Amino acid sequence: AELIAARGDTRFLDLGAGVGSTTVPLADALPDSHFTGYENAPLTWLVGLLLGVGRPTIRWRWDDLWQADLGNYDVVYAFLSPAPMPRLWEKVQAEMKPGSLFISNSFPVPDVDPLQVLKIDDVRQTQLFCYRI
Repeated sequence: AELIAARGDTRFLDLGAGVGSTTVPLADALPDSHFTGYENAPLTWLVGLLLGVGRPTIRWRWDDLWQADLGNYDVVYAFLSPAPMPRLWEKVQAEMKPGSLFISNSFPVPDVDPLQVLKIDDVRQTQLFCYRI
């Protein structure tokens, strides 16, 4: 939230948003920003949609993350797995605007040095790999 707040009014995209465990708290903490979650598992998407009710800054999409236009967002966040990272990085580079930020939870982009690695003091000891475009 601090990283996004420093950018001011932000358009944030969560690829593979699950039930909204990232998107919903961020939307609550940053009411001046706009959040979109892409999820393609129907039940998971439905739970996320329901958890977003009453939060007008959240838009929930039941869609394939590969169909998202990343150029519409200031910050793109993904918590996927190592397997799609090379392909996702190609999409990020092709679509995201200069100055935007790509954040990968737990899985770095292979052979690309992140601008910053944030270590989160949580149960998983999460690392966020941040890449400026």
